[in-house]
Amino acid sequence: MSAANAKKVEYWNGRVGERWARRYSRIDENLQQITPRALRFAGAQAGGNAADLRCGARHTALAVGEVGGPGGRVTALGIYQPQAGVARRRAP
Repeated sequence: MSAANAKKVEYWNGRVGERWARRYSRIDENLQQITPRALRFAGAQAGGNAADLRCGARHTALAVGEVGGPGGRVTALGIYQPQAGVARRRAP
């Protein structure tokens, strides 16, 4: 891992990431208005497959999962531990 990437990981795994994880519901509220448009633009559909990279607390992954339904599949990836903890609680 490069030094720049290592600094980002340290930053987001520290106090900033913990604060973000505590406030994920507020961030979700802010994303509520744009998410449906983004999913339409991305072509999300029932039974589709998607990947959410840098998924944070999984807001987008959960929304894609709702569109995809039981026949769809969403893979959510994130490397920052505070957000990953929230994401695992929301959608194991």
